[in-house]
Amino acid sequence: MTPLKIFTDIKAPVELLAWFQEQIQPHQLLLPTQPGTSVLAEAPVDPLMAEADILLGQPRTEGVLSSPRVRWLQVSSAGFTRYDTPEFRLAAQSRGLTVTNSSGVYDQACAEHVFSFMLAQARLLPQSLGSHLPNGSEAWMALRHGCRSLQGQSILIAGYGAIAARLVKLLAPFDMNITAMRRTARGDEGIRIIPPESLLPELPAADHVINILPENAESRGFLGLPTSRP
Repeated sequence: MTPLKIFTDIKAPVELLAWFQEQIQPHQLLLPTQPGTSVLAEAPVDPLMAEADILLGQPRTEGVLSSPRVRWLQVSSAGFTRYDTPEFRLAAQSRGLTVTNSSGVYDQACAEHVFSFMLAQARLLPQSLGSHLPNGSEAWMALRHGCRSLQGQSILIAGYGAIAARLVKLLAPFDMNITAMRRTARGDEGIRIIPPESLLPELPAADHVINILPENAESRGFLGLPTSRP
């Protein structure tokens, strides 16, 4: 086996990087002089990228495509917005570059985050935590009566992938009516799946709408609102 060179721009503790280097032996770990500031940050193009067979992190697209040896790009996040363009896809395909993301790494954390927001909104936690209302007052009673149960409510998920699959499992005890939009149903989702053109008519009947679509030109503004801040 020919040892490979793996370049990563992930900012991580020295101990973790040392453990990683030990685990991948006899392959070599290449580290940049200026790593990214977070798992989502785009780090500068480093000269060592030109020596790498594998890139791990959030390398700039121009750095990826100008690296003559690289054959595999592992994105360190579930999102891959900067690589999800026709130009990059065509260039990656033409040179046989494999591109993978880390959706399986963050699916549980992201699903729990969505679940926590659903509970917080249903139980009016933001309003309640910020109030100091006397017990039994009109405003206190309004908060109490405004709380809802997730039990039996309807949820519409735009985008069914690893995160949505974990979220569906978390919601199982609440017996919710769950519908998800997916470009092509696989038949093993275990919930009702609809195509993209059927999503908008479903909106009025949903108690919760969850947008987990990847951010790209096709999905941006899909529900009538931007999917990210400008």
